[in-house]
Amino acid sequence: MNCNDIENLLFEYVSGRLDEKNRQIVADHLKTCPTCCAELAVIEKFNQLTEPCLSIVVEAPEGYFDTRIFWS
Repeated sequence: MNCNDIENLLFEYVSGRLDEKNRQIVADHLKTCPTCCAELAVIEKFNQLTEPCLSIVVEAPEGYFDTRIFWS
């Protein structure tokens, strides 16, 4: 695999969704490629910064999701 292939797998790699074969391929590539390691660091930082947003609950105002259809 080349760097483009690896970069396409990095989000899944970070989230643990890769199968064992591809996880090992990515891990081996990262041992020798500073470019992909830098991309991995960006993804990890992004995840670190956005993770708190996943726990935010926003309640819609009452009636917000009511559907009103008027036939004319």
